Amino acid sequence: LMLKNYFKSEFNKNVTTLFTGTVIAQAIPIAISPILSRLYSPDEFGVWALYVSLVMFFSVFSTGRYQFAIMLPKEKKEAINILGLSFIILIVFCLLFSLIIWIFYDVLRLYESFRKIEYWIYFLPLSIFLVSSISILNVWNSRGKKYKNIVGSKVSQTTITSIVNIVVGMIKNKLNLKLLYQAIFTKNITPKGITEIGLKGLIGGLIIGQVIGVFVLMISFARHNFKRLKWINKKEMKASALKHKAFPTINVMHASMDNVQSTGVTLLIMHFFSAYALGLYSYAYRIIQAPLGMIVSSYAQVFFQKSAEMHANGEKLNAFYRKTLKTFILMGLPIFLIFGFFGEEIFGFIFGNEWSESGFYVQLLTPWFFMNFLFSPMGQLPLILNQQKKVFGISIIGNSLILLSIIIGGLFYNSIEVGFILISTTQFFYYSYLIFWFDKITK
Repeated sequence: LMLKNYFKSEFNKNVTTLFTGTVIAQAIPIAISPILSRLYSPDEFGVWALYVSLVMFFSVFSTGRYQFAIMLPKEKKEAINILGLSFIILIVFCLLFSLIIWIFYDVLRLYESFRKIEYWIYFLPLSIFLVSSISILNVWNSRGKKYKNIVGSKVSQTTITSIVNIVVGMIKNKLNLKLLYQAIFTKNITPKGITEIGLKGLIGGLIIGQVIGVFVLMISFARHNFKRLKWINKKEMKASALKHKAFPTINVMHASMDNVQSTGVTLLIMHFFSAYALGLYSYAYRIIQAPLGMIVSSYAQVFFQKSAEMHANGEKLNAFYRKTLKTFILMGLPIFLIFGFFGEEIFGFIFGNEWSESGFYVQLLTPWFFMNFLFSPMGQLPLILNQQKKVFGISIIGNSLILLSIIIGGLFYNSIEVGFILISTTQFFYYSYLIFWFDKITK
């Protein structure tokens, strides 16, 4: 009876659909993580993390963040014009970015970080296009409550990426299935250094998976919305661009600050420490974010749609916000307590002794991870409540504290552990303030 009542709620059904699909999508990379830790070195994961950071950083600017305005109009005609506007900006951006890379490639190679990526730098515009296309189409599907399309894309993307990761990793280490089994369960092999084929397995697998993810969403979009493309015209797109100008002028700056932080952490760890340390950190972040991220992303997409709908209808959001916060405290606290006390032992047992230090990083960063977990599902509320300017100013402080923590740890103590302790301390108080402020603005 309780289950029947639960599924009477459209919100609960939508969350369950997204969550179930995301669990399937993330179960594969989580399951193969102990395999990948035997096939690729921390240094290779470090270069992969650097590539991903650059893609995510430039993706912020690639659409002017207009895709998030797709959710706001009541009329579908206006929404599809915003979608068209987002894709036009994206295509122009990627073409210009390709030209810049081609012209300044030799200059970029003067920097160690870009030398680590080597020729993969030419693939950055493609990855940016794919990531941003998925973002645009995901918001479109969220608007129409077509969450199964999002799920199909996620599952396809992670499945293909994981297959490529394993197959290329086996070729790299000259393993067949029998030897792979022995490597996992009887021999604790630990690859060293950076290899060309290793980067093909990690970065190439990522790109191929993204291509499949976009393809699945495009097929679904064409099937259901092809006739609506004729609604797109220059006049409507221009009007939408002006109406939602806060997205490229304010929201881009906010999002770029978040990405300056994540990319900055990557570059600072590479600068002060090594690709090896970056690999350990990025692996720790990846393993923690994979299972918890699927909860957050599933809930956040439905929360965004439901909150926007409630606000448009003049309803207060505070009760909904508080209920969500309590739900995430109850879900997250037991998990983070376990990792906070036993992270090093868990990583060493599952992924091999080489990665136990990565688990120690998780222990140091647990307060930050936990507070970020609580806050993330409701992060789009300032967009709905027209509080973009203030949240941008607050985020500058939070992101600066993270970067300063790594700088202090590297410059004054030559210790990444000190940097992580400072991050956890400052971010606990930063997110505490945000949580109380969100409670205030939703009243």
